[in-house]
Amino acid sequence: MKNNLGKILLSVLAAAAVACSMSACGEDTEPAGNDISDESTVSSEITEESEESFVVPKTESTEEESETESSAEDLNYGDITKFVGEWDFRGESEYVFMTLKEDGSVEYISDEYDTVVAGTWAMEEDKVKVTVKGKDYTFSYINNSLQDYYTPGHTFTKPKTETSKQESKPKVGMEYTGQWRRDVGSGYVLMTITDDGKVQLTSPTGQTASEGSWKIEKNKLKVTLDGEDSFYTLKSDTLTDTANSAYVFFKSSDLVSEVSNLPSKYVGLWHAGSDSNYINITLESDGTVTYVTPDGEEEKTEQGTWVMDGENIKITLESGDSYYTADNDMLINRDNGIHVFFKRS
Repeated sequence: MKNNLGKILLSVLAAAAVACSMSACGEDTEPAGNDISDESTVSSEITEESEESFVVPKTESTEEESETESSAEDLNYGDITKFVGEWDFRGESEYVFMTLKEDGSVEYISDEYDTVVAGTWAMEEDKVKVTVKGKDYTFSYINNSLQDYYTPGHTFTKPKTETSKQESKPKVGMEYTGQWRRDVGSGYVLMTITDDGKVQLTSPTGQTASEGSWKIEKNKLKVTLDGEDSFYTLKSDTLTDTANSAYVFFKSSDLVSEVSNLPSKYVGLWHAGSDSNYINITLESDGTVTYVTPDGEEEKTEQGTWVMDGENIKITLESGDSYYTADNDMLINRDNGIHVFFKRS
């Protein structure tokens, strides 16, 4: 009986302890929930800081940036190399030749001006603006051409001569090739130099005296015949033996096949520039050239030769070679700026 009462008493005390713990029994303590509230506040502050330090870009602005980048890439503002260079336009009664340079300058010549005039060019949005003598010309870049924005049909293209001129330039040493003659007594010795590196020497009787090879060595022509070397210097149309200045070979223009193939339509006087600042070139049917420029109150005259080099005319003066492109009734030279020659006679 006592044992049962003891068990009952213990059960009552345990129930009272549980009830007391669930109420504000004894001491004034803050609710346990405050600790949880503090933790959630700290967690909230951390979350807000995280959101401020990591902002996800909006989809709209990303698309706008992408469109801007795409447009800039299409227009390619930063790459001006495709605009730099020579551009030509040729109409029925008018022409324009202009050169756009990397520094923003322009060389411009047309039927409106006698000589080359200087100007400037720049990009304005997606257009090319060329300014010459206070007048603006606006072009759109379409299909590798510059099209005058305000004058439909005026389309400028890069001339083929830019590449053809480079391709047509002779190989190193090609100025020595051909037939060279040295007069001896009643006849002459003929030295034939071919572009395959071979040399043939013909005696006055017309028989082949010897055969050998040639190459360029230290800016001189080295000819090897029968195991012996000879060196020649080239000046104008002469080859002079460096060991014996009396041994001089002259270019045999009457034996060079190039001369016989010269088109007669190019023979005559060609004029570029104005009456005071000009270049006159006279091409003769025998392959000779007279080149005249003003020199103060006098004129400076140079003599040379001309031949056809592919579709170009190559003129050789003592100062070097220059190339001219025939365009109907004009000859165009771009070796040093733009020079347009018209036939006078």
